[in-house]
Amino acid sequence: MVFMVASMVTSSLAISGWALTPASAQDEAVEEVVVTGSYIRQSPEDAPVPIDVVDSEELFNVGSPSVVELVKTLGVSSGVDGETNQFQSNGLEGTANVNLRGLGAGRNLVLLNGRRSVWSPYPIAEQQQLFVDINMIPSVALDRVELLKDGAAATYGSDAISGVVNFITRSDFEGLEVSGSFKEISGSDGDADFGLLWGTDSGATNIVTSFGYVRRNELAAKDRNWAIQPYNYNGNGKGYTGIPNPGSFFPTSGTAITGGAIRDPRCADFSGAASVDNPDAPRANCTYNYVYFDNLIEDETRHNFFTEITHEFTSGAELSAELLYASSEVPHWKSSPSYPPQTLVDLRPDTGRFVPSYHPGLVAMADLYSEFAPYASSTCSVSGASDTSCDALLFFGRPFGASGPAEEGSRNYDTTRIALGLEGTLDSGLDYNLSALSTQAHGENRTNDTIAENWSLALRGFGGPDCIGNTPGANGCQFYNPFSNAIESPLQKGTEGFVNPDYDPALANSPELREWMTEAVGSKTDSTLSLVDAVVSGEANVRGTDIGWAAGLQSRREEYVVKPFEGSNLDINPCQTEAENEA
Repeated sequence: MVFMVASMVTSSLAISGWALTPASAQDEAVEEVVVTGSYIRQSPEDAPVPIDVVDSEELFNVGSPSVVELVKTLGVSSGVDGETNQFQSNGLEGTANVNLRGLGAGRNLVLLNGRRSVWSPYPIAEQQQLFVDINMIPSVALDRVELLKDGAAATYGSDAISGVVNFITRSDFEGLEVSGSFKEISGSDGDADFGLLWGTDSGATNIVTSFGYVRRNELAAKDRNWAIQPYNYNGNGKGYTGIPNPGSFFPTSGTAITGGAIRDPRCADFSGAASVDNPDAPRANCTYNYVYFDNLIEDETRHNFFTEITHEFTSGAELSAELLYASSEVPHWKSSPSYPPQTLVDLRPDTGRFVPSYHPGLVAMADLYSEFAPYASSTCSVSGASDTSCDALLFFGRPFGASGPAEEGSRNYDTTRIALGLEGTLDSGLDYNLSALSTQAHGENRTNDTIAENWSLALRGFGGPDCIGNTPGANGCQFYNPFSNAIESPLQKGTEGFVNPDYDPALANSPELREWMTEAVGSKTDSTLSLVDAVVSGEANVRGTDIGWAAGLQSRREEYVVKPFEGSNLDINPCQTEAENEA
């Protein structure tokens, strides 16, 4: 499965203009020139659209923050996605974005030195999810930020509906500047950042180079009392799931359910609550708090390298070149110990989660609890892995839950950008601006999920990488045990100190079996942008009033390709079987 979003714009003409005061007013010196929102060079006061400018002095006054921290201070920005855990950032760990006026991160345009930026290689390739990762912006090299707070679709296209943010670097910097900070966070090793900026000016040529480093250390949700609450706090089930482990069991006959669910007897001990439809009607299934295994802040390391060279010719024309490389690595973001199956009640013979009557975990539970006794038989004969004649109970739940540990995944992103520009004034008095841009971003998103077929085989005693023969639990074959007697003690707030008296080490699930039952899933994503721009601007005097005008031509190609790993490609593995972990 390959998903591609591509657009091509060629021979696109844009013309804009506004009326100035009489020509004599143009003799006044204008120290600051902005170009955001228009092709016409202008001052903020003259701009036909509302533009805010945050300059380097203001950046210094707020502590020279990172780009993410800076965006948080913008009144028109509705927060930043991607800074926290997966449940709060929708899987955007390692990235960050701008969301102007709450219209969505894909509705505003992000520029670097007036040029477009490539889409972040986020693995969900939906148009509304295509956004620019502002972590790639070299914060230590920022001179100012120009913020267009109105729609600019007529100038920039449909991705500028809510506005434009233009990050402009310090192209004329000279000297050496070093910055850094450290945040001490209780329960974490803290956050640190470092920045270095160097610049030199030979007269006609200026070179500016910057390096940035950011290190964030994980902060576990369990280290904050407000993040982990009892089941009945502030409404039932905030942060809890009704698809748990330990779970519930339905009596079956063949592939039909014949009775009501039997909740695992240690449900309350392991999770502290049974889920409810209303306070007086408990349902026959357990819960557990998956937030306990999550992080509030993930481990993250970011690097950023940026170089800009400008050269002014004797004619007054200026040539500029930019090189940027940025990377972000989240090596082990944490989440629930396992995910619930897509088919919650699976009655299919090949993937159904049937517990046979001879299952040692079931036989042991029948000795302790009478409700399981009618369904257990240690003498039931079986002829092979496909034999379903001994199926007794259907398991409702997920493979792993209250026993932990947390599931770990990874997200890695890198961006490379090369830009060239040439601007000047013709003998005719017309200003011109030519630019070319090539940028590419690559991302890899990886986690683990359960292989349905392997899970079903392990329930029947044919699990593990070394399983041979037709005898369950023998010749290298292992049982997956869904009962609480496989768990010595739960890992969850509210259950501290509890040791399961039903636990039998011989019935515990081995790490080897757990690994065999899961498969790495995810995708590799490539996002590319190629652009050529040409703008000509000037002034025309109409009845004593100077009218500014501009015309532009742009050719742009954007491409977004997602390649899932074989293990998560439904065209290759519709039933989630073992596969190569490559795209």
